[in-house]
Amino acid sequence: MSRSDLILDLDLASSSPSDDACLNNDRVAAKATPINFMEKLPGLLRLFGAAAVLFSLYSFLFRGWEGSDDLLRYGMLLGHTLLLVVIALGSGKIFREGKSPRLLMMLSLVSVPVNFAILGAFIFAGYNSVFAVDYPTYVAWSVGSLNTAIALALAACAVLIPVILLAFRTLVRGMSINMSALFVVANLVLLIPARDPITIFVLASALAIVTLFISAKTAHQRTEVKTFEGMIALMLQFLPLAILLGRSVWLYAADMLLFVGIAGTLFIILRHISVYLNERLTTSQVSNSRILTLLNLVSLVLAQISGLALSCFLFEANINDSIALVAGALTAAAMSYEISIRAIKKPCFYRCVAILVLTLPTLLNLIFVGGVVASLTTLALGLACAVYSYHVQQRLLLIAGSIMVLAGMIDQLINTMSYFDFNYWLAMAAVGIVAIVLASLLESKGQQMKILAKKYRADYRRWSI
Repeated sequence: MSRSDLILDLDLASSSPSDDACLNNDRVAAKATPINFMEKLPGLLRLFGAAAVLFSLYSFLFRGWEGSDDLLRYGMLLGHTLLLVVIALGSGKIFREGKSPRLLMMLSLVSVPVNFAILGAFIFAGYNSVFAVDYPTYVAWSVGSLNTAIALALAACAVLIPVILLAFRTLVRGMSINMSALFVVANLVLLIPARDPITIFVLASALAIVTLFISAKTAHQRTEVKTFEGMIALMLQFLPLAILLGRSVWLYAADMLLFVGIAGTLFIILRHISVYLNERLTTSQVSNSRILTLLNLVSLVLAQISGLALSCFLFEANINDSIALVAGALTAAAMSYEISIRAIKKPCFYRCVAILVLTLPTLLNLIFVGGVVASLTTLALGLACAVYSYHVQQRLLLIAGSIMVLAGMIDQLINTMSYFDFNYWLAMAAVGIVAIVLASLLESKGQQMKILAKKYRADYRRWSI
């Protein structure tokens, strides 16, 4: 026996049972580590593959094929989309596994709006004969004539629409028809040869409203939306809208109205994500979720950007200053208040921000801008807040509404009093008559008014902040 073998035997002989147990645990852990890695490896490969496919799409659009014919360039892109679908179907049939085919179908749906955006560029180039702006070479798409562009768009639609139907059927079978129809309509908007900011904003606003309404209605009616694939299917509905707005900002002269549309679109997308997480997580998980807190804070910033951009646009359009300021404040406040409705963690904070964003600009508008429009606007907003506060039973909303109503009434009283000449006897008579009538009202209805005030005070104490 060698000296090394003897030392090893002595070490083993001197080891205690606890040491043997630790050694066995280490061996088990060593064997378990490769197994855990192998379990995670398919997911890592899918993540890497998705990133590679998206990067290849980016490389194709922005780096490669600049010198090729535009028709060939588009054919390669369309072939790329079809190839993803073919591989998804083939891998699903051969390997009898669903995760990779569904991922490939998602990537094919991501590429569909890019196809429609390029088809829209073909139609726009043919419709205008010459380019309206100096495009970068990698986005200067043209096939020579409008008729050729339309024919190509029809042929591509005949290919892409079945791809959309098949992909949504794979991801969300139960609501595939509704999701496919909505996605087709959203992509067809990209074909419209309009690039001026006002038209784009109208199209984007209409598309955002339709997308939000249909997707929200479908989500409430179907359980598939609670799955990961269902959430992705809903999120993809906003991709054509994002391309529509992003294209206008990137390639054309953007104004504040487009920034309103962009901020509003991002707000809607984040809202969908937040609602999805609220439904998926438990109450304790939602309360401790940093992701939800971050989404709500970003949404709050987007709400303020939307309101500020809208006011700037209205100022530039020479709209009445009071209307411009209050419209922006009302937009930002409404979006901020919406966050407070869906936020489980610290909803009062978002409600306070919404009330402050509405009340402060309205009062400043009344003080510094003034006029009949500012006064009536303050009164109207105050009455609306006060009435709505009784519906939702929230104290801050009632206080803010009461402040605005009081400020509007005082301003109206000051404006009215400025027309009176107190040296004239009719003015003094009118003031006297009003005082006498008020005294009679207090004498006859005073007790009832006290009882009613106590009742409302008791109800008010039960309201939330």
